[in-house]
Formats: sequence, C-alpha cells, structure tokens
Amino acid sequence: MDTQINYANVMITKASTAVQCFFYGIYTALFTICTHIILKRQQRRYHYLIAIFLLFFLISAHVLLSVVDDAMWYCNLFDCRWQSESLRGRLCTAKFELLIAASAVADAILLWRCYTVWGRRWQIVVLPMILYVGCHVTGFVLDAPQSQAVKEGYKSPSGILIGSLDIAAIVAGAIGINNLVLSSMIAFRISKVSHELESYLGPAARNLYRTVIAVTLESGITYSSFISLLFFIEVHQLRVGYQGEQSLVLDTFIDIGMRTWSSLAGIMSIIIIVRVALGIGFNDIEGTVTSMHATIASDNAPVLDIHASRAERRDSITIFNFQS
Repeated sequence: MDTQINYANVMITKASTAVQCFFYGIYTALFTICTHIILKRQQRRYHYLIAIFLLFFLISAHVLLSVVDDAMWYCNLFDCRWQSESLRGRLCTAKFELLIAASAVADAILLWRCYTVWGRRWQIVVLPMILYVGCHVTGFVLDAPQSQAVKEGYKSPSGILIGSLDIAAIVAGAIGINNLVLSSMIAFRISKVSHELESYLGPAARNLYRTVIAVTLESGITYSSFISLLFFIEVHQLRVGYQGEQSLVLDTFIDIGMRTWSSLAGIMSIIIIVRVALGIGFNDIEGTVTSMHATIASDNAPVLDIHASRAERRDSITIFNFQS
C-alpha cells in the first residue's frame, strides 16, 4: 500500500514539475520579448521595467525553491535524510511567501489597469483594492504557522487534515475571486467603449474581432478563473475527503495549479504591459473618443486657403512651435 502511495506521489510530482517548467519557459520567453520592446521604445517607461524585473525575480525564485523542495522530498522518499524537517518547513514557508508576493505584484498591475481603463476614477476600484489588500495580507498571516502545518497540519470541522497546500489553495481562491471581479470590470469597460466607437468606425467585422482580442488579452479572465477553480476543488476535497482515483486526479490538479500560479500571473502581467507599451491598449478611453470626434470634425471642416501670405505662414509656424 505504501509503495502504491509513493508511486502515485512520484507521478504527481513529476507531472507537476513538467507543467511548471513548461509554463515558466513560456513566461521567460514573454519576459524577454517584453523587455526588448520596452527598451526599444523612445519613451522608456522605467516603472514597467521595475515591475516586470521584480516579478521575474519572484517567479524565478519560486520555481527554484520548488525544484529544491522536490529534491529534498525525493531524498526523504529513499531514506536519504540529510536535511532536517525544520529546514523543509522553512523552505515551504519561503515558497508560499514568494508565491503570495508574486501574486501581489501581478494583481497590483491588474488593479492599476482597471484604474486606468476606468478613467483613473479611484471610486471605481475602492472595493477591489480593499479585497486585494485583505487577500494578500491574509495570505502572509496564514503563512506564519506553515512550518508547523507541513509537519502536523490542521483539522477541519469534518476531521480532514489540512496542510500547507490546502491553505495555499484556499488563499488562491480568495485572490482569484477578486481577480475575476477586476477582470470583469475591465472587460465590461472595454466592451462598452468599443460599442460607443462603432458609431464612428462602423460595425465592421475587423473591429469586432479586435474588440474580442482586447477583451481576451487585457481582462485576464482565464487566469482568474483558473486560480478560482483551485479554491472550489479544494473545498470539494475537504468536504468529501481524499479518497479514490478521482481524488488523486484532483490532488494532481491542485499541485499543478500551485506550481504554475506564479508563472500564469507573470504571463498575464506581461501581456498587459506589452499591449500598453506598444500603444494598442485602452489607456485613455476619453482620449480615444475625443480623438475620434476630432478626426470626424476635421473631415467635415472647410478647406483652408493654401495661398496664405508669408506673414500669416510665419505666424502659424510660430504658434505651432510654441504649442509643441
């Protein structure tokens, strides 16, 4: 029986590690592309660089500690106990802290995006901001007893032993729900403005296609739904218990979700920053509508007399240089 359990755990760990490395590879490639794009722009926005480099450091450290933890787990599995249990407990604590920190940076970017898309009206993001602070502070507070949870765990009301992975999944659910709120607000705002612009651009298929892309890329709904799903699976596991083949599949999904959470958060943030850096994001909604009004007004304006006097042309050049 123990051999079967160990074999199942080994397979779960191998699958989780493979998926984690795959998503980390995607994130690393996107990070390189994003850095190249920002550095090539004439107007280098260094706050973007600071955000993506900080996120890259946190995610890379989380992946590295996960690999070290796997190596220590394999050593314990084959009775090669060269490390203490307290060391592994501190390692698990560090992993969880890095995961929450990476999530905090990524969610801050999403929160800033929502604030920008809604015309920098802070009243719109008050509730999501409170939820954002509450979720991540709760995550760090729950992290305090993690070393004890690794060794003993906690007892749920139904008698199920709750370990560090369970606590992390519950925190992920709370953060995911808040992300889902932010993502829905961004998607709603982009869709609303796109419909307003249809009166100027016409209901062309390409405009609808671009709207769908903008909503999909900028909202991050897929990421939010993924980490929210971790929460609901964990609640299901705690209610029915960890038994049977179905439980093994769900445990595998939870482990993969915890490992890839940071990389998925990084991918979402990179996509947002790249679109803004390229100038194809909805940065200033009112500015977009105003520019469309100005374009139509200029098309309907009377043609100016090109035979202006030299003095008039000199005055026009002076005014243009002053405004520039």
